[in-house]
Amino acid sequence: MVGRKLSWLCLASLAATTASCAIVKNAPQLFLYDEPTDGERTRLRLLGATDNAVIYPGTTCNRGHVPGFGRVAFSPLTAHRNLQMPRLSDTPKRSLELYVRSEQPLVLAFDAGASAPAAACPPAPPGYRMVCNRPIGHGPTCVAEGTFVPQAGQDYEAVLNTASGACSLDIYALVKDADGRIDRRSVPSRSPTCPAEQQQ
Repeated sequence: MVGRKLSWLCLASLAATTASCAIVKNAPQLFLYDEPTDGERTRLRLLGATDNAVIYPGTTCNRGHVPGFGRVAFSPLTAHRNLQMPRLSDTPKRSLELYVRSEQPLVLAFDAGASAPAAACPPAPPGYRMVCNRPIGHGPTCVAEGTFVPQAGQDYEAVLNTASGACSLDIYALVKDADGRIDRRSVPSRSPTCPAEQQQ
């Protein structure tokens, strides 16, 4: 009987350990993006909620554990870096520039907004006054994701647009006009796609 109980305890412990590993395995917020330091790579400037941005390199899927995936920064204090990318007149002084692998797909994921609007209190019956604490809906109010393939020798910008209630991820190539000025050219991106076994 004691042996059987110990066996069940071991199985329960193993199951708990496996579950906890799965939770950690699929939480990009716990990992830092592993930036390539050699080989074919190009520069990417992130604008918007950069401290909440996640990169999944070498894939079109934003699920499961991908080698090198993770957040680009762990706090707003570290969400800036200058790689001497070409700047436009409206480029912020403090932006985040990093290297990504070229000629390979990657997924960019942004989210913004710390909480949703508070819910209103229900109406009080006649002759009564309603007193309640309004619950705050936690979680991002804007989530945007996209995948594309960076080309070698081409600089890019990825912008999380939340102006005027918008919620979109816009990707641009930084190109030089005939007169030598740097301009943005929109780059098509699509929603991430995952194999069936990674849909969960």
